[in-house]
Amino acid sequence: MTSSSILDPERLASLDSYSVLDSAPEEGFDDIVRLAARLCETPVALVSLVAHDRQWFKAKVGFPQCETELDRSVCKFVLVEPDLLVIPDLTRDARTATNPLVTGELGIRFYAGAPLRMTDGAVLGSLCVIDTAPRPGGLTPEQADDLRALSRQVSSLLALRRTAASERRAQDAAETNAARLERISAAQEASEDRYRVLYENIDAGFCICEVKFGEDGRAVDHRVLAANPAFERHTGLSNVVGRWANEIAPGIEQHWHDAYGQVAKTGEPLRFEGEAAPLGRWYDAHLFPVGGGRVAMLIADTTARRQAEAALRSSEALARENSQRVQLALEAGAIIGTWNWDIPSDRFTVDEAFAHSFGLDPALGREGIPLAQIVATVHPDDKVGLADAITKAILRGGTYAHQYRVRRLDGRYYWIEASGRVDMADDGTPLSFPGVLLDIEARRAAEAALRTAEERLQMALTASGAVGLWDWMVDSDLLHGDAQFARLYGLDPDRTAAGLTMEQYQGFVVPEDLAPLRAAIRETFDHAAPFQIEYRLAIPDQALRWVECKGQLIPDEAGRAVRFSGTAVDISERKLAEVLLADSEAHWRGLFERLSEGFIVGEVVRGSDGAITDWRYIDVNRAWGELVGIDPSTVLGRTLREVLPDVEDVWVDEFAEVVRTGRGVTFTRQVGSLARWYEGRAFSLGAERFGVIFLDVTERLQASRQQDALLRLGEVLRDVRTRSEIASAAAEIAGFTLGLSRAGYGSVDVGREEITVEQDWALPGLDSIAGPHAFRTYGSYIELLKRGETVIIGDTARDPLTADTADALLQVQTRALINLPILEHGQFVALFFLLAAEPRDWSEGELSFIRTVADRTRSAVARIEAEERQDLLNRELSHRLKNTLAVVQSIASQTLKGVTERDVVENYERRIIALSRAHDVLLQGNYAAASLRTVIGTVLGLLAPKDQLIVEGEDVPLGPQAALSLSLLLHELATNASKYGAWSVSGGTVTVTWHTEPGPEATFVLDWRERGGPPAMEPTRRGFGSRLIRTGLLGTRQTVLNYLGSGFEAEFRAPDAQVRST
Repeated sequence: MTSSSILDPERLASLDSYSVLDSAPEEGFDDIVRLAARLCETPVALVSLVAHDRQWFKAKVGFPQCETELDRSVCKFVLVEPDLLVIPDLTRDARTATNPLVTGELGIRFYAGAPLRMTDGAVLGSLCVIDTAPRPGGLTPEQADDLRALSRQVSSLLALRRTAASERRAQDAAETNAARLERISAAQEASEDRYRVLYENIDAGFCICEVKFGEDGRAVDHRVLAANPAFERHTGLSNVVGRWANEIAPGIEQHWHDAYGQVAKTGEPLRFEGEAAPLGRWYDAHLFPVGGGRVAMLIADTTARRQAEAALRSSEALARENSQRVQLALEAGAIIGTWNWDIPSDRFTVDEAFAHSFGLDPALGREGIPLAQIVATVHPDDKVGLADAITKAILRGGTYAHQYRVRRLDGRYYWIEASGRVDMADDGTPLSFPGVLLDIEARRAAEAALRTAEERLQMALTASGAVGLWDWMVDSDLLHGDAQFARLYGLDPDRTAAGLTMEQYQGFVVPEDLAPLRAAIRETFDHAAPFQIEYRLAIPDQALRWVECKGQLIPDEAGRAVRFSGTAVDISERKLAEVLLADSEAHWRGLFERLSEGFIVGEVVRGSDGAITDWRYIDVNRAWGELVGIDPSTVLGRTLREVLPDVEDVWVDEFAEVVRTGRGVTFTRQVGSLARWYEGRAFSLGAERFGVIFLDVTERLQASRQQDALLRLGEVLRDVRTRSEIASAAAEIAGFTLGLSRAGYGSVDVGREEITVEQDWALPGLDSIAGPHAFRTYGSYIELLKRGETVIIGDTARDPLTADTADALLQVQTRALINLPILEHGQFVALFFLLAAEPRDWSEGELSFIRTVADRTRSAVARIEAEERQDLLNRELSHRLKNTLAVVQSIASQTLKGVTERDVVENYERRIIALSRAHDVLLQGNYAAASLRTVIGTVLGLLAPKDQLIVEGEDVPLGPQAALSLSLLLHELATNASKYGAWSVSGGTVTVTWHTEPGPEATFVLDWRERGGPPAMEPTRRGFGSRLIRTGLLGTRQTVLNYLGSGFEAEFRAPDAQVRST
């Protein structure tokens, strides 16, 4: 024992992972130490965990302290032990002789500890029992086994405790994550509601479209997926949702498709003014991506403004040339009329259209009216601005344009734009002021609608609390941002609006994210690559924040980048949700993969009629592959019938029922093509999915069937009386239990190298092979059998021992075999054989079962042979003795012929005859005087499983009556143990011991004790067997029966003098 094993980092880390040190007492651990102390008959029992500086007791009984220093620890020596550490006398062991717990007041003397070994191999401490008196004999074998079993229970409790704690932490994390995701979802829904209100009520037309691309990658059409009510007003189109643009507006210009295609491909917004000739309109269009390759568009109808501007340009040109061209401009539709103001005379002349619009007399308009009369129609709020604009135009000369409101003939005020020119004399004196009035009411309304839409969009962005806008002026290296962008960086909005350098903003970026950010910016400037990147901001006194930035370069006419603009989105919540989700998935995946049980997540597959016809593997764990024997990575996404084409329909139907009803089911069923049995539970996961957790129980079921088969074999062999019956019974039971094609037993002639099969068992339809057979016809392994070696062949066509004779073996339907030789006095005398029609991997459990069947078969045959020999001998002895007695009787008769008292002679003859008959009974009876061990071996040999009977005690010679009584008693006890007790399970034991208690009349005591089986239950009714047991040995009725949780116990007493042979 060295300090390195105590301080081993991996061991200490394993101990820490269980979070058990200094935890509160727990009933499960307390129960174990109480049970350990009781079973090992000690005053002290501890669950001791060895830390780096102390040993701490998770549970204790009979010990005052809850922990001790390491120099007082005995349990530390268990850390390096492969099995139990037993110190019979602590004062005589160099490791513990000076331990204060040994030399001090507690005075402990005996110690036994079982290591607490976990699944990772780490030993955390021990389950120990302590006594204050030395125990030279240590623990009994049963106590040692009990201590090992209880230590395994402690290890399992610790593992379950850690798993439960881990699951609680995972559940807490999952609930926190769910709450956070719920908040995110609620925020998203609220944001969507706000957008929906804006969407329905903005004056600008709005639509969302998907884009169709041609083979050359160019957009060729776009389909409307959604549109608001204003879209119809601006376009004059109705029922547009779900329809393509080329259908809605045949002849629509290609530049509209190109614009949609550009935004869909680059992910960058685009704004332009374009004509839609089929609609006879012009639009100011703002396109931007909305995800999934879709594009949204805001439009405002600018047709009236475009017409007015075109008319004004024409008017100015024509006014300088001739009135005819002015008349053409009037016909453009947006011009209200023309005017000319003679400034020196203050005569304001207007055309007929102008006069009509303002309710003036056309004749008076042609003659001229003062400017004041014209100004009288102007809106009071606009008169000051108009007068100022006119004054400035007169003072400087040249062009003039001003917008204001005037009252027209219908009494309402309309927005107009007056555009003209002040002509000056050579000396600078203003002479005339001609011009045109434009109706800009529609244009103003469109511009107002567009502004409102943009304002509302900005309001929506602000209300979402997530999107900020930024604009980097390349020449000045000033990056301007809106209020939301300022919030993201934790800055004052006025400061970001005024602009900061790019370097100043990058000062907030986490250092590890700077290089990727700068590389993305360079890539955008060097290659016009799309700009999109995620990075973290470290804002002083605030939590770390994740930001996603998107942007685009805006070039001048020469193609030189002058601005770099885009959006910044706070994605911290999303990132946190991703991390939590990843952590949760990693945690559950870890648990999922650590399960020793197989686990499946499946999804049902439905046919065209909706019926469930199969199911698909969505996920499986590592243990699934180990239990099924298939690589898990090869099945995901495939259906059950693709993976296992011959699988039974019930594996689909039962899981389909779980999905249909939502009710879980348990199952124990075989997959025939795998030749394996599985036990588990299937349960619904909703949405056409289900889960399955299962174990491979093939070996358990096989062991159970084999145990039942051995019980049946014992019962059958007890009653049969011929070799053929024994061979037939053994072969049938073994063949049927193991699913073989053929099995049998035969006697061997070693010299002739032949086996004579007296009777065999075969599947229905197969012929018997009873009769003589030469070993070498079926292979070259006779020499192995002569040496007593069992021949095991999994594939006769491949094994060197049988490859050359494989065809002969096929004639008896054999591809795998086991030949188990039976020896007597070292001689090969019989063979138990088992044959399989298909290649087979024989398991150790099957081999053990076969050996047991062979042993019992040979024992039964030996019994029959011994009985036959004994019967022959008895009959010969009886015959000879009876002849002798007949001679004696004849001599006596001749001798006593003259005796007159015939009654005396007759009495004498009757006694001779009685003696002869008594001799017959003695010789022909089942039992004579024999040793106790011989009787036990004879009675229990057929019933006791291999290595499950313990016999302890000095041999005792029994009288005939005692032998008969004991035989009947042992037979009944063994039968009950096989059916209900320790021999009904693998590993259960029966111990038979006896001794003689001294006294005036010595008493013979026989003890029967069962361990390792199910709890003993007192029978509810008493038949002949129960009465026989309670009658006891020699009918004394001195019987004590105990039905305990640990197993059945019985004590039988009888006078020693009556038991022993005299």
